[in-house]
Amino acid sequence: MRNSPIILLLTVLGRWAKYAPLTAFAVLVLSGVFGDLVVRDVVRWIGDVAGTDELVLRAAGWAWMGGPLVVMTVAFVVRRRLSSPVKAVLTYVMSAVAASSSMLLGHRGDGGREKRFGDVQHLATPLGYGWAAAVLSVIATVVLGLIVLLIVIKVAGKPLPTATQVQVGYGLGGLWIVLLAVSLWLGLTGPLPS
Repeated sequence: MRNSPIILLLTVLGRWAKYAPLTAFAVLVLSGVFGDLVVRDVVRWIGDVAGTDELVLRAAGWAWMGGPLVVMTVAFVVRRRLSSPVKAVLTYVMSAVAASSSMLLGHRGDGGREKRFGDVQHLATPLGYGWAAAVLSVIATVVLGLIVLLIVIKVAGKPLPTATQVQVGYGLGGLWIVLLAVSLWLGLTGPLPS
């Protein structure tokens, strides 16, 4: 069991965990720049698997970005029970999956989304809407988190006491969960752009 390939992979990834944000950024850029080459096939495949039901496509779009966020939130809550290699693997895989969803961004040239998605535009619209709702929760969490941290640092002073750090961490975790739930609701029930 000591030389198991999974254990070796976990050990190797655990050593490189500090580079996970760089990996996610690289996947984000590559998916955004070269996503045009594969995005139609990916959207068509999602449509084949999920069907053409708008609600299912919205949920799949939200899950592409929101699913990794939920996994990372759960991992953050139970972080003391997870080993370092498991945390590293979760960080790598989930950040890469979330970053790969940048393929759904609209085309930056003439023709817009119609040119980028072509015959799968009817599938890409609900997928993109669900994805955008999940991204909105990330942006709202970052903005509100920065505001909360600035206020707490102003009130409690620097460096923050350990008890204050724990309370702020739980508060921000709860805020993230609420914002993810709101974004899921918005992604599933909000009106699609016409």
